[in-house]
Amino acid sequence: MKAVAAKSKVLIIDDDPGVRESLGFVLNHDFDVLFAETMAEGIDRFVHGGPSTVILDLNLPDRNGIDGLREIRRLDAAIPVIILTAYGSIDRARAAIRLGADDFLSKPFRSAEIIRTVQESVLRQRRVGQRNRLIEKLQSDNSRLTRQLRESSRMATLGKTSAEYAHDLCGPLTAVIGYVEFLGNYLRTDKVESGGCGEKVLTMLDAIENNVNRCYDMSRAWLLHSDSRVRSQQPVGICELLHELVGDLFSGPNGPQVLLHCNPSAEENCAVVGDRLQLYRSICNVVVNATQAVPATGGAIGISCCVKNDHAEIQISDNGCGIDADQLSDVFRPYVSSKVVGQAQGTGLGLYISKKIIEDHNGTITISSKRGKGSDVRIRLPLMNHLNQA
Repeated sequence: MKAVAAKSKVLIIDDDPGVRESLGFVLNHDFDVLFAETMAEGIDRFVHGGPSTVILDLNLPDRNGIDGLREIRRLDAAIPVIILTAYGSIDRARAAIRLGADDFLSKPFRSAEIIRTVQESVLRQRRVGQRNRLIEKLQSDNSRLTRQLRESSRMATLGKTSAEYAHDLCGPLTAVIGYVEFLGNYLRTDKVESGGCGEKVLTMLDAIENNVNRCYDMSRAWLLHSDSRVRSQQPVGICELLHELVGDLFSGPNGPQVLLHCNPSAEENCAVVGDRLQLYRSICNVVVNATQAVPATGGAIGISCCVKNDHAEIQISDNGCGIDADQLSDVFRPYVSSKVVGQAQGTGLGLYISKKIIEDHNGTITISSKRGKGSDVRIRLPLMNHLNQA
């Protein structure tokens, strides 16, 4: 028998029995409603009841609602608080918003407005909890990995493989940090609008989760002394992989303009045989290089995929700074970088790793570029159907 999910708790702190009764009647169907007549009773219910949202009246017999809001914020800085006020107290409600309240409702209120506001507050609280759990998981995995690396007697044998994986971890970890920082600011400062926001937050959280999981997979391969060789022979849909990569790197609000186009025939038939994680690493390195090359304003990246002569052909183009002609012959050499020495991404390993992985999949990678004109990278991989026929 499937367990029934527990209802989210809503705490109503108001000394008016009529208000408490009407709010309870409206919210009781969707939420577990807790009541308090005074601020002291409300703080006790808050501490022991674990509500997801608080509805707080500004006028209470024992405490000013503003002071009560300050105390709630000291106990929990993230819990959504909805101020309940009469029309004559709008200025005080706005002051409460400045002190950290999330929204306010004016008396008399409408049932639909109350339900919508509370539902959005509970949704926001759930997303904050999910974000915090993902951050804790990331920190735990990072601590575990650091501890194991320090204790491992095999550290001396990691060598260049360690540098490769450390380089690749920078990409998804950078995405995680960016999304988490933006999401934290968004949830703290923005009121949730009716509709749409839930999907936006879910998209960002999905990107965080995908990148955290990818870091975990890479760290396990690292600890097992894995390298860039193909260790898995499975069908990999290239267009699906590209959509996932673009979603992971660019679904946030900032960054260059990115256009992904997969030829219709490629969407249906563009499958290769190989190691999905390694192919993702290879293409991701090229795309990350492009994001670092384009200008902060007006940067543009084009990614396309088509089927050509029994091969999947992937093209990544950018309008970035480009590469000097005398440096092009060295772009695939390890530890050679056209970026500024000392920068986090200036290790000179990205394209070297990409080329090694692509060649291990019987493919080719080429680059053309001009200083000030951008770069164009083409990756060709044999199609699965062609390999089967061969």
